[in-house]
Amino acid sequence: MLELSETQVLRLLEMEPIIAAVETAFRDLAEGQASNLPRRRVRTTSAMLHLMGAASRAMNLLVYKAYSTSATGAWFQVQAYRGSDGLPLARLEADWLGRFRTGAASAVSVRHMARPDARVLAVIGCGRQAETQIRAIACVRQLDAIYVYCRTPERRERFAHYMANEFQLPVQPAPTAQAAVADADIVVTITNASRPVVQGDWIRPGTHVCAAGSNSLQRCEIDERLVLRADIIAVDSVEQARSEAGDLAEPIGSGKLKWQDLIPLEKIVTGQVPGRQDEKQITLFESLGIGLEDLAATHVVLQKILPTLTY
Repeated sequence: MLELSETQVLRLLEMEPIIAAVETAFRDLAEGQASNLPRRRVRTTSAMLHLMGAASRAMNLLVYKAYSTSATGAWFQVQAYRGSDGLPLARLEADWLGRFRTGAASAVSVRHMARPDARVLAVIGCGRQAETQIRAIACVRQLDAIYVYCRTPERRERFAHYMANEFQLPVQPAPTAQAAVADADIVVTITNASRPVVQGDWIRPGTHVCAAGSNSLQRCEIDERLVLRADIIAVDSVEQARSEAGDLAEPIGSGKLKWQDLIPLEKIVTGQVPGRQDEKQITLFESLGIGLEDLAATHVVLQKILPTLTY
């Protein structure tokens, strides 16, 4: 069985193939060729273990991801098995893999839910996940301007400079979150905020929003007004949303939104439900991060290092 370090995995990650694999995985899910196991958590007084998984008959792969978090950091691993016979294939360190697949899921939502002429991106958050959000969305839309905001001026200046120089993207810092989203066609929130960082009244008609930072009922990045203004709300897993979608907890708890109003992303990817119906609609993708996305990214990596293996 292969053992791949974080450095080895990073060398094998490419954004465009991972976007394609994540999109394919959602199609497979819609067609009954894949299944997803929502995240479960157990904890001690000072650390938490997170477990999630997926299976794909189409990709002939079984995967689970396990990671631990505490005040001292986070450690991610993916274990992959061949679907046809359960043969253990590889164990991968999976921090960067997770960042790529989260960005790829946002890109899939942009491809199917943002306006075709969307060219201005705003990203709220300059942390570990923000880089791959920008890189992924730049793969599916020609971006004329990218505005980034986080609370620390030096950090957002440094992040914007890094992205502009490393990836030749038109990234610039914004003085406030409201200024960042003012002219945006696509808005991404990728923070660990416990209170909303984007207000619904800031969002222009026709905007697509990816709320990608919160996966806990105790955290939210967007306010109730934004959720209720959204004409279409997609999630990568309705089941997982019930236990993790803090952004949706208040409007659902008050009865202003119902679980049946949420659209599984796979239905939009396969065209069963339109991602948008006109250029004025506000669309929202509530991204929780699911095992199926890890499986798709793992499949891309394994295809590169096990080219003779039959999937």
